[in-house]
Amino acid sequence: MKKVLAVSLVVVIMFAFSSLVLAEDTEAAPKSEESKQEAVVTILEIEPFNYCAIEMVGSYDQHSTGFATLYTEATKQNLPMSQVPFGIYWDNPAETPVDSLNWDIGFKVPEGTEVAEPLKLKPWKYSLMAKTVFQGNPEDEGLATAYKKLFAWVGANGYVIVGPVMERYVSIPKTTEQGDVLLSIELMVPIMKLEKK
Repeated sequence: MKKVLAVSLVVVIMFAFSSLVLAEDTEAAPKSEESKQEAVVTILEIEPFNYCAIEMVGSYDQHSTGFATLYTEATKQNLPMSQVPFGIYWDNPAETPVDSLNWDIGFKVPEGTEVAEPLKLKPWKYSLMAKTVFQGNPEDEGLATAYKKLFAWVGANGYVIVGPVMERYVSIPKTTEQGDVLLSIELMVPIMKLEKK
């Protein structure tokens, strides 16, 4: 779907994870690039929640800046940082000019949390989600392939996508001897079942 996560972003995420006690289940450690993965799609229901975010506009190459700002500001504001970080992507990069892409970098916060600028407090209102897990180097074509399979599965099983894509970064990044970065990323989209005519 997009080219994401330069090495500088990986450093930021590694710092964030090293200072967190993750309160949620995470997926298995990333597999090597050579491992062939079949995109297994599952449906899950989640409770709506609030999240604090840095609002981003433009190229996805700004991930490292977004994460650095998010965690710097969250630290200044003494916000609880015990949740898995994620990105929310409001636009389709195949249809939206790069300079106009809107996206958020954030993490879930408890009910009643207050934030100050430049952080924004936002609601996630969607419950029914389709999810697959990408494991590997997010710079290679495997990420785009995982997205294609997820979207194809949604349509083939009588659902439609009704909201933005969410990427949850559920593992500490690993770097191979060749310098490739490996991550586990949950790719999630809100869905709704089409009514049969």
